[in-house]
Amino acid sequence: MELTDIFSNWPSYTLPVMSAVLWALSAPIVNLGLDKIPPRLGSHGVLLGLFVALSSAALCLAIWAWLSGAVINLNWRLAAAGVFTFPVATGMYYITAVAFKGQAEVAAQFAKLKPLISIIFAAVFVGEALNAEMVFPIVLIAAGISIFIVTAIRGKITMQAVFLGALTAMAWSVGETFMILGLTGGSPLTDNFVSLVFGALAIVPVMLVFSKKLYIERHSLGGGWLLPFAVHGIISFCLAYALFFAALESVGMLKTVVINAFWPVLALLFTYVINRVRRVKYKVPYYAWLAGILLCSGSAVQIWNMAT
Repeated sequence: MELTDIFSNWPSYTLPVMSAVLWALSAPIVNLGLDKIPPRLGSHGVLLGLFVALSSAALCLAIWAWLSGAVINLNWRLAAAGVFTFPVATGMYYITAVAFKGQAEVAAQFAKLKPLISIIFAAVFVGEALNAEMVFPIVLIAAGISIFIVTAIRGKITMQAVFLGALTAMAWSVGETFMILGLTGGSPLTDNFVSLVFGALAIVPVMLVFSKKLYIERHSLGGGWLLPFAVHGIISFCLAYALFFAALESVGMLKTVVINAFWPVLALLFTYVINRVRRVKYKVPYYAWLAGILLCSGSAVQIWNMAT
């Protein structure tokens, strides 16, 4: 049974909301992975962690697709979606998290430039028009992003982090545009699987380039530091993106990405709670909370518009 069939009697905003919740859950998990990378591996460890995340997600989706009997359809748009979304955008997301001292849930706030970029992409490449009810949510999201820009100008965070976050948002928008253009009209599950496979394959040549370094440090690869990346891949790339593909098909690109804007503030909350339970000192900058509240408000307004 397909995801769209399972949630056919649910409100139209259910799929994007659920994908956002899963992305929020995955943020503190990938934090653990980034923190546990053996120092000797450095950036090579980030690359390996991303490859493990993609591979674990692709394996789970392959099993899921096989059990459901879904038919796999290939097209170059889904392949491009996988390359831009997973190795390019997610790789930059990890790098941005490092720029924010490992706080992936803070770096995630910059990804919310994505709806603003997607307005142009959706209009030019997909044919989706911006309607009046979407203006206010997008204004709230833009206000949240502006807080980060102002903070960076004041020297609280680096412009490098702003730039990396903006590039991440751009790559995600490009990837998601290819996603909706590449939807086969069959199974969102297998469309996601195809994108993941091509995303994982795109990393292989880079892995080969750095294979000597990884071989030399092979004794560092025997621990459990890769486990958080595998779990992150299953939650984010497998489950969340399966729901996201289904949401693109059911409600369209613009509404989906605007609703998804609330996940970063939820990621902040999840991370805060987890660290309190672990009794780990953790402090989120005030500007991240304020920006997150604005982003969350933008999502809430869009959900309200769809519910009424």
